[in-house]
Amino acid sequence: MGRRTTDCTQVSTAVAEDLLRSIAVIRRRSRYIARETGSDPHLTVAQVELLRLIDAQPRLSVAEAAAELHLAANTVSTLVGQLSRLGLLDRAYDTVDRRVIHLELTEASKHRLQGWRRRRLNAVAKAMRSLEPAEREKVATAIPAFERLGEMLKT
Repeated sequence: MGRRTTDCTQVSTAVAEDLLRSIAVIRRRSRYIARETGSDPHLTVAQVELLRLIDAQPRLSVAEAAAELHLAANTVSTLVGQLSRLGLLDRAYDTVDRRVIHLELTEASKHRLQGWRRRRLNAVAKAMRSLEPAEREKVATAIPAFERLGEMLKT
């Protein structure tokens, strides 16, 4: 990654590409460490993303989860079936409309997500401690800009 201009009028696709690549590496490597250092059977990225979404927004319907994850409803239904068979997701019928199913994490799933999150955070924190103090400060001060960038990407 070379120095690229970030002047508002000259933001290049190269800067965006470097940012996405860097974020992807951090996510991929931290997920790998969290998965490899845990004793749980491996889940796919899509399964973990669905569990994380339900953790953040309990009682979502399959359709709502599909919209949030930008996936087809039948894809989410397949994931729900897989996770239910593993004892990681509960399904409850809506009290008003029995065609709607709400999704909730099981206690096993909550425990698993907590461990996974702890291992992932520990891996990133350890890596950050290896940075020079000035680099750590740059990362910390960039977080609000990343959050705003994420908000700007909402559709």
